[in-house]
Amino acid sequence: TKDLVAGSLQRLSVGCLGSSEMIQAKIINVGQDPFDLSVDSVVLMAQLLGTSHSVTVVANTGVLMAGDTLVMLAGPFDLSSYGSYSISASFTNASDNLTSNNQFANVNFTNTAPDSLPYQTDFSESTVLSSYISTGWSFTGSWIVNSAHGRSNNGLFTNIWSSNPRVSASLPLLGPVTSTSFLSLDYRLVNFSGYPNTPYQPGGRDSILLEVSGDCESTFQTLYLIDSNAHSPDTSWRSVSLPLGQYAGSNIRVRIRGILYSGDYYLDIDNVSIVTALPEVKAEVRSRSTSSVVIAATHNQTSFSGSMGVVYSTSPNPTLASNNYWDAGANNNLVARLEGLLQPGTTYYMRAYMQSQNGQQVFYSDEMVVNTFNGPQP
Repeated sequence: TKDLVAGSLQRLSVGCLGSSEMIQAKIINVGQDPFDLSVDSVVLMAQLLGTSHSVTVVANTGVLMAGDTLVMLAGPFDLSSYGSYSISASFTNASDNLTSNNQFANVNFTNTAPDSLPYQTDFSESTVLSSYISTGWSFTGSWIVNSAHGRSNNGLFTNIWSSNPRVSASLPLLGPVTSTSFLSLDYRLVNFSGYPNTPYQPGGRDSILLEVSGDCESTFQTLYLIDSNAHSPDTSWRSVSLPLGQYAGSNIRVRIRGILYSGDYYLDIDNVSIVTALPEVKAEVRSRSTSSVVIAATHNQTSFSGSMGVVYSTSPNPTLASNNYWDAGANNNLVARLEGLLQPGTTYYMRAYMQSQNGQQVFYSDEMVVNTFNGPQP
């Protein structure tokens, strides 16, 4: 008998869909007799459904023995625009005794449009995981959203243990990234027993990885690793900020991945964001007197939830953690009037600041040196 059957139909390359995609078709000789392709060629026909674009390819050399597979390439096909695609294919051969198995199963592709930046979630939108999946998130392993595992409200979390040893949570496709974009998130590791008051220390090969793909998930690069060498056990939340400039011009997929070696613990995640520029605060002194100063400040963020203010000290490099401050609340542009708060004839070091809503990230302006008057203002 002579019988050729349609095997697999798949994309030849990996990574992002492009304008010159080739499709690989495998045709298998399942009969007992060989096929001399120089006598009876195999003709492969492929069609991009919904368009007039079709490709015909001929294989007319060699002998296909019983059990052999013929690999043919068809294309190119332009799949670079955002949307869904389907390609059908079939083949003919004059010596083939059975033609009902010459049609390939259609191969389907989706070129997903990215969500634009900036992107931010504190998981307050919902506690139903499927609502995040519908916006482009994807998960492996068991994940939950609820208020017991968030920094101030809801948080995303997973219990990593022997029954849930490998997990991942991937953000939607986002972009395009700029040279000044950066990723921020808050996390904590807490032991299952005694949660949330018992810290967890990763051991052995335990690891939490923050990974980024700029080639449509063909490859991922680890930007941040949390393991036994890079984590001191405590129950407090920690903030991570990672520059993404190396992916400038690309759409990216961010993946949070956990790998268990031993133990039983929670990974809590909150306040995930990707913004298009590093926060920058600029400030200037407008006026001063014996006990007061007026400072104007601005920042470069188009979408900002948090507060602005001024921190000051008689020592250089004042910070919110250890010095006096004047908080104006939520503001995009700030005019700070520190009235009656200063001593006459004193040198003060001042910086305007912007603080994230969760209180964990603070960005300062350049330092300003202010000398209050010792007597009446000249």
